[in-house]
Amino acid sequence: MRIAVITLTTGGLILAQRLHEALTGECDVYVLGRPDGGDAPGWPAHRYHGPLSGLVAGLWDTYRGIVFISAVGIAVRVCAPFLKDKRTDPAVVVVDERGEYAISLLSGHWGGANDLARRVASVLGANPVVTTATDGQGKMGLDVLARRLGLVPDPFAGIKQANAALVNGQTVAVYCEPNPVKVAQALGEVPPGLALRALEEMGGAPPGLKVALTSLVLPEPILELMYLRPRHLVVGVGCRKGTPAGDILAAIQHACRTADRSCLSILSLASVSLKEDEAGLHEAAATMGVPLKLHSVEDINKFMEGKPELNSSAIAYRRIGVKAVCEPASLMETGNGRRVLPKTIWGKVTVAIAAADWP
Repeated sequence: MRIAVITLTTGGLILAQRLHEALTGECDVYVLGRPDGGDAPGWPAHRYHGPLSGLVAGLWDTYRGIVFISAVGIAVRVCAPFLKDKRTDPAVVVVDERGEYAISLLSGHWGGANDLARRVASVLGANPVVTTATDGQGKMGLDVLARRLGLVPDPFAGIKQANAALVNGQTVAVYCEPNPVKVAQALGEVPPGLALRALEEMGGAPPGLKVALTSLVLPEPILELMYLRPRHLVVGVGCRKGTPAGDILAAIQHACRTADRSCLSILSLASVSLKEDEAGLHEAAATMGVPLKLHSVEDINKFMEGKPELNSSAIAYRRIGVKAVCEPASLMETGNGRRVLPKTIWGKVTVAIAAADWP
């Protein structure tokens, strides 16, 4: 996590320097002018002249964490105009000038401000102040679980209902497509208030909120259902030269619907290296916010050897010398993964889906 530390006073510089030294490589310090009119300190720090709001405007979308060494009121007023969504806003922590308290102010769970407040407090010997209800009861919010395991809440609004149930003493069952024992091992322990169960057990679940940890799209209707989406699907893509991104995205969406899988679980796209200049592929990956992984013709052809179950393409081999694209590319990127959807054709695009072992 890249962290910006903002100090407004000479006294705050001492705390800022301690944070800079302890969080080497993660922390940049910004000095808003100097009350004594002096230059910025000898250690690396950025001096900023102008209103605090101007400084924060430039840092808001650049850093994942912002630490104010100031009064809470100052931080609240200066941050308020920039607030958008807890899923994208940076973690904001406030430290008083005496270094007695490190207060988690914004984006406590999803943004990581609670954890950042504890880190800052540990460095400064301060008291972390965390006011989220689940933390106050020693429980792990579902958004914290999702962030730790790299899961995507779907819909995100379901987090509020799940955490409210935890705070009110209810047990929230999480039905896992992977073995729930593996999920517990990834967490280290099963947090209080949560019960990890196999996805197959959901059919007999009592009324109330149900959480499904899976990339599957379950049959409707299931009342009070939210998903936690593991990002473990690799979509292999083949396309004709000049295929626009819109066609590629439509083909991917069609493939996911066919496989009953969520696009939110896509980890990356994969193709052959001959497509490295294919603008539509790069644009599609950028639109989805996932990387595009490319494999050489030689590596794909070698991977295809001894795998008669994979669909080969005489046309692709004749045109570009590769035995296949979408199926081997998806499987190669998953390591020991499994095929979820074999080669499907949608217009000028071929798509296959493979699932990496998770967690």
